[in-house]
Amino acid sequence: MNDKQIQSCIEHVPIFTALNQAEKDQLILVAKHEAYAKSDFIYMAGDELEALYVVHKGNVKIIKYTSDGKEQVLRILKHGDFFGETALFGNKLVDSFAEITSDAVICKIEQSSFTEIINRSPQIATKMLSELSKRLQKLEETITFNNLKSADAKIAKYLIDAAVDHIVTLTTTKKNISALLGITPETFSRRLKSFAENGHLKLITNKKILITNPQYLEALIY
Repeated sequence: MNDKQIQSCIEHVPIFTALNQAEKDQLILVAKHEAYAKSDFIYMAGDELEALYVVHKGNVKIIKYTSDGKEQVLRILKHGDFFGETALFGNKLVDSFAEITSDAVICKIEQSSFTEIINRSPQIATKMLSELSKRLQKLEETITFNNLKSADAKIAKYLIDAAVDHIVTLTTTKKNISALLGITPETFSRRLKSFAENGHLKLITNKKILITNPQYLEALIY
C-alpha cells in the first residue's frame, strides 16, 4: 500500500474525524498495512488485541460462537470501518473473531505506536474518546432495536441505512446479513421477495436492490 492509500485509511475512520491534519499526519506515519485472503482470521477469541484495524479493501465480519457452536455475527465491516479500537487504550484479550469474508487490505495502528503519539499529543486521545462514546451509543440503540422489532422492521432499517440514492448493494452474503439482524437466511430472502412483489423494492440482481417505496420501509422502522 502506498502513502496515499494509508492516508485514505486514516482520513475515512470516524474516530479520527475530530483530529486536525497535523494530528492525522502523526497517525499516517505509524500506520501499516496487511493483505488477507478470504476466510483468514485477523484475530481469534483469546488473542491479545494490540492494534486498531481499518478496512481499506474487502470485507470483515466480527463474530462470536454460542455454547452450541452457532455463529453470531456482531458486525459486518467494509471500506472505512474500523475495529479493535480498545487496543489503543491498553492491551486486552478478545472474546470474538475477526474473519475476512472477501480478499482484503487492512490498515493497522499498533498500540505501542499510538501510545507514543498520545504521550506527545494527549488531545488526540481526548478527541477520539468523544467519537468512541458516540459509537457506543449508536451500538446500544442498534441492539435495542434488534431486540424489540420485527423481522420486517430489521430488514427495512438495514436497507434504508445501506442505501445510496435508493440503491442497496449487498457487500456480503445474505447469510451474514441475516445473522447480523438475528433472523434466518430464509426469512431474509422471503421478506425481500414479499417487499418486491408488493412494489416496495425491485431486486435488480442478487446483490443489488432498488428501493422503490422508501416511505413504506421507513414506516416499518417507526
